[in-house]
Amino acid sequence: MNDAEVIKTRRKEKRMMLIELAARAGVNQAYLAGIEVGAIHPPEEQIERILAVIENYERPVSCLPKSYLFKNYGGPDLGLSGTQF
Repeated sequence: MNDAEVIKTRRKEKRMMLIELAARAGVNQAYLAGIEVGAIHPPEEQIERILAVIENYERPVSCLPKSYLFKNYGGPDLGLSGTQF
């Protein structure tokens, strides 16, 4: 797997958006897209920096699907059990 494929694969595995990776790595989004498709061949130091950003990325909780957040939780207790409507 070449550098472009590694970057794209790892970014997608982390469910990271291209624009977010570009901002965190300090590069332009179009430039990063060019790297991912193999049209741009950046210096090795830049590849290493981009991969380090991906590896250190932790997805914010707010990005998790609601089904995950409420997986083992029935929802908030609104004190309405037994209430007639």
